[in-house]
Amino acid sequence: MSPPRTPSTPPDGPSPAAAPAQAPALAADVARLLDEAAVTRLVHRFSACLDGRDWTGYGQTFTEDGVFEILGQRRVGPTEIAAAPARNLARYARTQHHNTNVTVEVDGDEATATSSVLAVHVPDAADPGTHTDVGGVYHYRCRRTPEGWRFAHVRLEVTWTAGPPLFSGLPDPRPEPPETGGAPGGRALSGA
Repeated sequence: MSPPRTPSTPPDGPSPAAAPAQAPALAADVARLLDEAAVTRLVHRFSACLDGRDWTGYGQTFTEDGVFEILGQRRVGPTEIAAAPARNLARYARTQHHNTNVTVEVDGDEATATSSVLAVHVPDAADPGTHTDVGGVYHYRCRRTPEGWRFAHVRLEVTWTAGPPLFSGLPDPRPEPPETGGAPGGRALSGA
């Protein structure tokens, strides 16, 4: 239950007379919220372009010197960053990359962010019940550019997988379970 309202506490917030004194703080808060929203949109655009096979748009989420680290690979620049998923995801009829729990910290023209990711890879559209799932955390460093916020560095930390192997030839990045010494034959993964 709310405390009783008195004549000095308007139902819609502080009195208009207090607004000029609060204007600088309010402007800073609004600017921070707008930047946080822009970085969050960048995170979601990154995945939407990936799932929509928009490789140009995907590359444009990065700065010209942007870096993407995934499963022991280091890709530099929008062209190289976009070329790998264009090649690696071609074997899948559908993918869905869900980013949740997005956190953003803005510091001037730089920002850091994280998101939890669940990536679903369906090889055959006629059999959507067969898919490979990957869970992990994206770690982002972002930079404000004349074109808006872009990724300067992205690192995917894979924490689990389920289903058939994604791609052969890449090491499983997860730590070996202490009791078994790792999966027999190693699980092969790749990334978007």
